[in-house]
Amino acid sequence: MTRTRKPTCGASNGGASCPPLTDTMPCNTQSCPVPPTDCKVSDFGPWSTCSKSCGGGIQTRTRTIITQPCKYGASCPALTETQACNTQQCTTDCSMGSGTTYTVAGDKVTVTYANGIDSIDVNVRITYGNNQQVTLNFHPNTGASKGQTVVFNLLTHPNFPYGLCSSYCVTWVQVGGTNCHWGDSCMQKPICLPVPEKCDWKYNAFGSCSNQCGAGKQTRTATCQTASGKLCDPSQCTGSPLLEKCCSGTSCGASCLASECGGAQWIASVSFDQGASGTLTGTIKFTNAIADIRGFFIDFAKNSRLNGKQSQCTITGSVVTAMERNVVQLGCSNDVNLNGCKGGPSAYDLGVAFGSAGIGKDDVNVATITLKCNGFSLTPADVVGSSVGVRATSVGPISGGQRAFSTKNQCVLGQ
Repeated sequence: MTRTRKPTCGASNGGASCPPLTDTMPCNTQSCPVPPTDCKVSDFGPWSTCSKSCGGGIQTRTRTIITQPCKYGASCPALTETQACNTQQCTTDCSMGSGTTYTVAGDKVTVTYANGIDSIDVNVRITYGNNQQVTLNFHPNTGASKGQTVVFNLLTHPNFPYGLCSSYCVTWVQVGGTNCHWGDSCMQKPICLPVPEKCDWKYNAFGSCSNQCGAGKQTRTATCQTASGKLCDPSQCTGSPLLEKCCSGTSCGASCLASECGGAQWIASVSFDQGASGTLTGTIKFTNAIADIRGFFIDFAKNSRLNGKQSQCTITGSVVTAMERNVVQLGCSNDVNLNGCKGGPSAYDLGVAFGSAGIGKDDVNVATITLKCNGFSLTPADVVGSSVGVRATSVGPISGGQRAFSTKNQCVLGQ
């Protein structure tokens, strides 16, 4: 610490100078005190096992002191916590005078019948909200026999008060005309439970038709769940988890046997089946001869949605060498034509050429084609009723190094 003084007059005429005007001395020489330390504790451990399995028990959890408080630091908090557990009512059995018993457990009433019970009807009264009551009547269509046990699910009853309250209490049960009331020896207090979310069947989309060609069935399955997606026990949903409806397959294919325009010696088979990505796959071949198939023609039926849409359609394939529209003879290959065939269209919507004329390495004995129409997802039904023609050269057995015959064939596609 420091203290000061002031001179009353300064030195003069050789007088002595003033002594020191400041004087200091030590102070507070004792040691500084230790700062306060707050109590520190660990996290709580796990909850102990509940003291009761039903009817309301207690469970505890504890924590330990890590650092004791010092010098007026904060004291330690409680080292033990408790909470209620297993608060649901214990299962209560009720014994009727006739020997029939029932058990209320959760959302189900289980009845075991004795002799003398002709009716297995069960009425369950529940209380909810502001002392509101509703009786759920169960009327199975079978009689009761000794020792028979039947389980009744309260949540599937159409009169269960979904959405009206947060909890409900089973307060009264009647089995086969015998009453068992709350307050009787068989039920000491109501069985009270929270109201769960309502469970309903959530159906998936219908599957494909069981018959790809003709009449069949489509089915769809369902899962029992709440509106929020929580899965339920299937017994909590009413109705069937499987629905069926009639259907008719559309991928039956379309085909015909094309006979010769000038006779019936050579027969060509023409068929269309469902292809990939909304296309049709066609197959042309002769059934009773070896032939070099040179061309194919198709004219869409008047009632087909492809009628007049040939500009949007193409025929492709590994053996297709040319395609033209509105033709009976291809300009690129004069021998690919249906000239002279009676009964067919004057011009076909589409015509294609395969390979080249004559016996050679490019003989086409079977032609596989793809029909595609922009803007359409095709099915075989689109070509049913269409007129088709097949042109083949070098038909029949080889004689003198060549097949002597050629043929033009026509038919109408059907299913």
